[in-house]
Amino acid sequence: MVSYIRCFGKYAVVRGRSTRMEFWGFTIVNAICWFIIGYFFMKYPRGLANNVMTAITVMYFLLTITPSITVTMRRWHDIGRTGAWVLLNLVPLAGMFTTFGFFLYRGDNFTNKYGRDPYDRKLKRRR
Repeated sequence: MVSYIRCFGKYAVVRGRSTRMEFWGFTIVNAICWFIIGYFFMKYPRGLANNVMTAITVMYFLLTITPSITVTMRRWHDIGRTGAWVLLNLVPLAGMFTTFGFFLYRGDNFTNKYGRDPYDRKLKRRR
């Protein structure tokens, strides 16, 4: 939950790197929210409740699309790739599974061109 909130704090930050915990924390909470929204859509297939759910869905999508893209871009940076790899998600299924495979691994153990290693202990002491 902390990662989810932290991603909203970095709403439009494309620079830097995101750890696996930050990325997966945001992604899992976001998926749970979408499952809850889907449940209510199935429960109220028509009528006023469906219209309310449609409005909530649009607002939630607009609220989370930018943090979703930026945390994904920072995660690509963490593994040493450009943020443009986020476009891989536009390829149905293959893009999603490829991204999933890459994001299971720890990022670079060193400073790369996108920033310092988020796990660097010296960096933690400075904050």
